[in-house]
Amino acid sequence: MLGIFGEEDGSIPLEDVRGFGAAMDARGIANTISVYLGVGHAFVNTETIREPGPAQDAWNEMLDFLIKNLDTK
Repeated sequence: MLGIFGEEDGSIPLEDVRGFGAAMDARGIANTISVYLGVGHAFVNTETIREPGPAQDAWNEMLDFLIKNLDTK
């Protein structure tokens, strides 16, 4: 499970993000929860991934996660 969140997301409070991660941990579900500073909801989009910064970093994190976890056979 990969969760990518913006620190300034008004619809998903950081307390909920932490609770989500704790719930995954409590159930033994492997997870990576990343919170990107200074960005809000939907900060990764076709415009923002083209510039260096949090959106591009999150996009690359997602790609790396998929490459690592998907069976490509």
